[in-house]
Amino acid sequence: MTTTPDHRPDEATLDFLRSAFAPEWREPALGHDGVAAWEAENRVTLPEPYRTFIAEISNGSSLGPPEDGGLQPLGWLPAGWPDMGLRHP
Repeated sequence: MTTTPDHRPDEATLDFLRSAFAPEWREPALGHDGVAAWEAENRVTLPEPYRTFIAEISNGSSLGPPEDGGLQPLGWLPAGWPDMGLRHP
């Protein structure tokens, strides 16, 4: 398990990510404590800038590939994916 996440992205990168998903299409962000709890439970460290995106901007959005249900929230799979038992990220 990696225990040191990459450095937080610069504001220009975060502004770009914010602009890609209008606020009305965003699911609530998890916060850094929520992301850290998920990482600890799953024994992984998410890469940046995804980690900061779900912590500060949005944990999913209905915008995205419609066949996959948009940008899935952390840990979710599209409805059409096969059930292959317990997953270990």
